Amino acid sequence: MIEIKGGPALDGVKVVVTNRFPALTGRITDDRGADTEGIVLLFPADEARWLGMSDNIRHARTDQTGLFRLAAVPPGDYLAVALETMQPWQAADPEFLATLKDAAARVTVREGQPSQLTLKVRK
Repeated sequence: MIEIKGGPALDGVKVVVTNRFPALTGRITDDRGADTEGIVLLFPADEARWLGMSDNIRHARTDQTGLFRLAAVPPGDYLAVALETMQPWQAADPEFLATLKDAAARVTVREGQPSQLTLKVRK
């Protein structure tokens, strides 16, 4: 429950309440197109949003068949990459993200619309 009381007016504030954050699902393949295990890293296309560990950077390990699911992804434009391994702290490192940017797949996540990806693992 959220209680809102009267008070001073705020300009430029937008409050969005939703329960419709979409999931991003998909699979990782190897060089031969076979499903493989790995880690999926999803980060904003806008480099200004890479600083710190924010709620718009997601990562997940695949299951044994190469399938992954990233739940409750805020709508926006992202880059996605599949990696063999990754340390959790690397997701918050702008220099690490910059090394992945050119090889990443672009994906737009829209409210209420699930998205699917197939990514080739980077070695």
